[in-house]
Amino acid sequence: MTPRRFDWWRPYLGIPVVWRGGSLETGLDCYDLVERVLPAEFGQPVDLVPAFSRDELRARIEAAKEIEVRRKLWRAVPWQEGAVCLWKIRGRPIHVGICLKTADFLHADWDSGVVQVSGAGESRWSNRFEGCYLPR
Repeated sequence: MTPRRFDWWRPYLGIPVVWRGGSLETGLDCYDLVERVLPAEFGQPVDLVPAFSRDELRARIEAAKEIEVRRKLWRAVPWQEGAVCLWKIRGRPIHVGICLKTADFLHADWDSGVVQVSGAGESRWSNRFEGCYLPR
């Protein structure tokens, strides 16, 4: 997949992280980010998870179950720019980001509260990596 411009990820840095926020202006969660960025920057439509109920705990459990089902619609690929990278949080593969050319990824980071670039090799992420995926 080839991005439409070299530094495609820069305009997304600093966007607030908001659970199911759904807007570049008001904020995004990790799924919203991937579902908006891949079509805009790579021309790749993506449908990761359905809309959730308001109950956050239930929504997170349902998200983990749905990811397991939907992951079968994706093919595993080596790390490559534009692929969706999947990360384990508390042992479940529920956090997504977008691979950059290097071993970095763009994601909605709850700890910092904003969309940022992190390194896959950072101690926080290196043991949580599940894989990279593109739609079949």
